[in-house]
Amino acid sequence: MKNIYSLMATMMILTGCATEKQHLFTIENDEISVEVSSVGAELKSLKTRANGLEYLWQANPNYWPRSSPLLFPVIGTSFMDSYLHEGLEYSMPQHGFARDYDWKCLYQQQDSMSFELRASAETQQLYPFDFVLQVNYTIEKSRLRVHYQVRNEGKTVMPFAIGGHPGFKCPLKEKESRSSYSLVFEQKESLYRYYLTGAEPDSALFLNNQKRIAISNHLFESGAIILKHLRSSWVGLQNPDGNIYLKMNIEHFPYFAIWTKAEDDAHFICLEPWQALPGTRKSLQQISDKEGAILLAPQDSFLTMYEIEI
Repeated sequence: MKNIYSLMATMMILTGCATEKQHLFTIENDEISVEVSSVGAELKSLKTRANGLEYLWQANPNYWPRSSPLLFPVIGTSFMDSYLHEGLEYSMPQHGFARDYDWKCLYQQQDSMSFELRASAETQQLYPFDFVLQVNYTIEKSRLRVHYQVRNEGKTVMPFAIGGHPGFKCPLKEKESRSSYSLVFEQKESLYRYYLTGAEPDSALFLNNQKRIAISNHLFESGAIILKHLRSSWVGLQNPDGNIYLKMNIEHFPYFAIWTKAEDDAHFICLEPWQALPGTRKSLQQISDKEGAILLAPQDSFLTMYEIEI
């Protein structure tokens, strides 16, 4: 039977009751500026200083009302938006709850800032573990590094997933079309994309010894492109002139997703480094059984990072 308090906590998140009014924090150097919200510790702006050009999607609610949510303690959608743990059924919204809570800013310096979210009575109705989650943003020249640290302060093993979901402007400039842009991989890849939208997982060939693929609506008609174990350490976005205007280093993540809406006017694309996969949509699943789930020992910490260069 589903934990009624878990269901109530989920409803609070979905109706916005978990969040407070956001506060914005900024760091900058001679080349780039970065803005982060206290709500979800979400990246809200990534600009070049020379011309003020914005690279991050600005959360147009007509298409996608977020910019760069942090995914924790699950990724994606689970069967009936629920999971099992020790005989109990818990509610869990898509991509978890961390993106909807107000985080504490631990510090803000000229070139870095750090945020923290700790377990509470409310989060434990959704996720019965004593976690401490921190995200650190650091800039160096034209690079932004995003570090995640998860600590298990409980007495039992803590299963979780974590990942990034930054959305970037695509096309970058007005009067260009998204279909004139491409995804570029560091190395030639032969990869299958994995579909998790049906009752059973499925796959289809996505890249066949290729380094580049044009962005099209057709690619996203079945949802996100989910890839496993890339050879490439980075993935980039290429403009119509053939220039790679953005690179994301994903070498510390075993899974990678690419998503946008299959609509011409949806001028964004998300590059998503994941540490684990969503659950199946066939039946309720133990949270620890999801592919790639990290099983963190008591009093232990998990660290990972990705990098964006513009």
